[in-house]
Amino acid sequence: MQTTKWSEAVVSVLVCDESAVARRRLMVALETSPEIEVVAEADDAEAVLALMQESVPDVVWIDLHLTGLGAVRLTASIREVVPAARVIIAAGSEDNDARRRAVRAGAVAVVERERIDTAAAEVTRRVAWGRCELGPADLEGLLATYDGFGRQAGSVQQQVVPPTLDAVARQVIEQLLAGVAQTEVASATGLSEATVENLVGDAVAALHRHSRAEAVTYAVGAQLFDDGAG
Repeated sequence: MQTTKWSEAVVSVLVCDESAVARRRLMVALETSPEIEVVAEADDAEAVLALMQESVPDVVWIDLHLTGLGAVRLTASIREVVPAARVIIAAGSEDNDARRRAVRAGAVAVVERERIDTAAAEVTRRVAWGRCELGPADLEGLLATYDGFGRQAGSVQQQVVPPTLDAVARQVIEQLLAGVAQTEVASATGLSEATVENLVGDAVAALHRHSRAEAVTYAVGAQLFDDGAG
């Protein structure tokens, strides 16, 4: 399953918001970057799912307050239909519980609505290239609720062969959890950025997770950073 964009020069984006004004605001912010192309827009979840296989976007922006199917279920459905697509949630700073549920469903970034004009393009580019853009509150919420959300990947395979990380992979994941940029992680470990990217991808697979955020959350919850783990 491909989760990282490697060679395409343009990031394709699908925008979903019930408000035409909000969609236009986001699209204008995104298209300030020549590296981003909005290939489709939708005002409800059903339209998004119908468009996913036709447009196969790299990134999908979803408003957290989407009605009907809802942003959380839509995020999970997108992960099923087009696993490589990266979901970004537009939310308010007060939406803590819903934000956490969206990240658990597979969203890799949450952006406050008031930051959309200035942050949308940069976050989209970073997410398309494999980055996870979650603030401390979103990660802390995931860690606090980890024991209660048991994903399908938890399962029999983990009970028989518990997943582990080697020392280098643990060091990389731990620094990402602390908010260290990937470039800085590479510099601190003496590894190339490509090697760091590969290590993170390998760690996500080794821990039977679907995203970088899930891998970090699981690694901490399972105490894989303790001495002697891995």
